[in-house]
Amino acid sequence: MVKTPTKLYVETNGHTTTTTVHRDDITVISDQRATPVAGLGVALRVAVPVADFAALIGGLVVVGGAGWAGVAYALLAILTLALFGDYRDRIDPHLDRRLWWVLGHLAVPLVFIGLVLTGEAARSLVLSMPLAAGLLVGGRSLVYAVTRWARRRGYVSERTLIVGAGEVGLTIAHALFRFREYGLRPVGLLDDVDEHLVPNVLGSCHGFDRVLEEHHVSKVVVAFGTVPEERLVPILRGCAQHDAEVFVTPRFFELGVGHAAPGFEDVRGIPLVPVRQAAFRRSARATKRAFDVAASSVALLLLSPALLVIATLVRLSGRGPIFFRQQRVGEDGRVFDVFKFRTLRPNDDSDMTWSVKDDDRVTAVGRVLRRTSLDELPQFFNVLRGDMSIVGPRPERPYFFHQFAEEIRGYRDRQRLPSGVTGWAQVHGLRGDTSIVERSRFDNHYIENWSPWMDLVICARTLKTLLRDHD
Repeated sequence: MVKTPTKLYVETNGHTTTTTVHRDDITVISDQRATPVAGLGVALRVAVPVADFAALIGGLVVVGGAGWAGVAYALLAILTLALFGDYRDRIDPHLDRRLWWVLGHLAVPLVFIGLVLTGEAARSLVLSMPLAAGLLVGGRSLVYAVTRWARRRGYVSERTLIVGAGEVGLTIAHALFRFREYGLRPVGLLDDVDEHLVPNVLGSCHGFDRVLEEHHVSKVVVAFGTVPEERLVPILRGCAQHDAEVFVTPRFFELGVGHAAPGFEDVRGIPLVPVRQAAFRRSARATKRAFDVAASSVALLLLSPALLVIATLVRLSGRGPIFFRQQRVGEDGRVFDVFKFRTLRPNDDSDMTWSVKDDDRVTAVGRVLRRTSLDELPQFFNVLRGDMSIVGPRPERPYFFHQFAEEIRGYRDRQRLPSGVTGWAQVHGLRGDTSIVERSRFDNHYIENWSPWMDLVICARTLKTLLRDHD
C-alpha cells in the first residue's frame, strides 16, 4: 500500500519547519524565518486610512473644491469606512473583491453633504469623485502591495493557533506557511487527538488558555476537529479576554457557505469568517460607557420632577424606605446593590422568592409602579455609578444566579458585559416569569452582535413597548 503523506508547516523554537506526516515516520526540514519588525504591522494598518484621506483631499484639490465642505466630506468618508470595517487588518490584503463595497461606502457621506451644499461647492465635490476614487484605489493598492511584501519577508506576522487537527486544519496550516503574505504564523494545533500521530499538536482544548498565554497568540483559526461545538463555544468566548481575534471555517464552505459573510477572508479557497466580539474592544467599552453616562445623566435630569412625585407617593404608601436595595450579580460575577422604588411592604424573603406578581404585600402605589415599570427608574443611578449599563442582560439575584448557572448552559456567559436597565431579551417579551433558557440565548446573542446602533434600537423598542403597553 502506498502511503499518502500529509505536509504540515509548523513553528518549532522560532524556526519554520515542513513536516511530512506518515503513520510510521516523520521527516522534518527546518528553515529560518526573518524576525518581525516591531510596530511595522500597526504602521501599515494606519497607512490605509491615511492614504484614503490623502486621495480624497487630492481629488478635491485638483478640481478646486477643497474647502470646508470637502474636508468635512473626507472626514465623514473615513469615518464611514471605519464603521463598516474597511480598516480592519486583512488576512488577504487585496482590493479587487471589495472594490465596489468600498466605493459604495464613499457615496454614503456624499448624500448627507450634498443636502447642505449648493451651487459651485456641490459641483466641485461631485466632479472630484472619479479622480478621488482612482487615487484611493491606487493608494490602497500600493499599501497592500507593501504589506504583502513585508509579510513575505517575515517582517510582519502574527502568532496563530489553529483549533482542529483534521484535514482542513492541516490544509490551512500548510497554506499559511507556504504563502506568507497572509501574515499568520502558526504556532501549532489544538485538538483532542493522539499527539504521537499528529505532530505539533500542543494539547487538547482543555489547555486553550494556557496555550494562548504561553505562545502569545493573537489570532485563532477554528477548523474542523474532534472537539464538539458545545465545548468549543465557551472556550472560544474566552479569546476576548486575551485580545485574540477568532476566525471560523464555516460548515459546507465547499457549497459557498461563508463566502458572502461580512468581513470574510479567503485562505487558498477556504473562507474564514471573523467572530466579531466587538463589545470587548477597548474602544467599544469606552463608547458604551460614554453613552451610559450621557444618557443616564440626561434621563435623571429630565425625570427629576417625576422621581420626586413618585418618591413622595411611596413614602405615603406605608412604612418602609422609599428606595428598595437588593443584591444582584453583574459583570464578571460581581455583586452590587440595585436601586428601585419600593413596591412591597417590608419583607425579608425577596432574595429567594422568584415571583411576587400576586403577592398581597404589594402596595397600591407599588402595583401601578410595577405595571408601568416606573419602579425601575432609580437604576439610572446604578448606571451613573458604573454598576450597570443602559442596555445589557438583566442582573439576577445571587441565589438564582448560582442556581441557573449550574443548570443552564451558557448562563454564566451573560456576565461578560455590564448588566442593563433594558436588554435584547426584554424587548422580545422575556421579562418576569418567562423562560430563563430563552433569556440566556437572547442575552448572549446581544453580546456577540453588539454595536452602538443595536443599543439605540433596543432603547427605541423599549420606549415603544412601554408606551404601547401602558397607554
